[in-house]
Amino acid sequence: MKVGYITGFTVLKALPGYDTYLCKLSNSPTLALLPKKWARKEYRVGETDWASIDKIEGPRVTLSQKSPQYIRKILEYLLLPALEEKQLRVKRIARASGFRYCKVAIESLNGEITDSTELYSVLKPYLEKVNLRDYFFEKLSFVAYSSDLTKFVVNALCPPGSRDKIWKVTHHKELRKVVILVDSTCVGLFKGKGGENCLVACKLCSVEVEVRGISTAVYDEFASTWRAEPVAKRVSQIGSSQIGGSQIDEKTWNPDEGPLVEVTANRGRASGW
Repeated sequence: MKVGYITGFTVLKALPGYDTYLCKLSNSPTLALLPKKWARKEYRVGETDWASIDKIEGPRVTLSQKSPQYIRKILEYLLLPALEEKQLRVKRIARASGFRYCKVAIESLNGEITDSTELYSVLKPYLEKVNLRDYFFEKLSFVAYSSDLTKFVVNALCPPGSRDKIWKVTHHKELRKVVILVDSTCVGLFKGKGGENCLVACKLCSVEVEVRGISTAVYDEFASTWRAEPVAKRVSQIGSSQIGGSQIDEKTWNPDEGPLVEVTANRGRASGW
């Protein structure tokens, strides 16, 4: 028995005054505690279910149905056919206290899946065969993992955000911060209700994420000016334009190919795709 392991349990009683269930582990005489705040639902005496071992402190064993270990192990069991057939791996789990919302980063081992919308379309036939509500308290959102932090952050925000509404992504390495410049009419979608989408994305990507809005008119004017310039002139220019309070390198950006990605480190700067 180790922390992170999944175990079955039977509820023996609700401990009054402790907001905790006293449980007996399956195939073991060991007793364990399941705090109600870590349970996915209310239980009656005699009910059985699954949980992960969250803590072992001497003879006291504490269970959880909301820990990353629980979510990972249950998903690896439920989605085993998809993980094996599509060469996928559960990479990271993130949730925020107070929200019924959890993001799960899935890595494509063969590199064929690059964004979260594509990932969901691959997982959908497998998800339709299981009822996630039988196992999880939270709503799960699946995110395509990328070793490129800027792409990973964009995947973590979209959906519910829309990729074609992102104008610019800036990664400040020293600050461990990623700033996303989006259409001002869609800021709410990127942040989510109560900021939950942005907050959970921060935890999933282990970086601070800030979403800023810019008017569509300003962006369209800048993009149309870019397209009107001859290619040779754009490549030869070393000038830059101001948009959303930061500098954009015109010669490296094509608005038809997606948002500009900018990485800053010390005083130098590199821009691309």
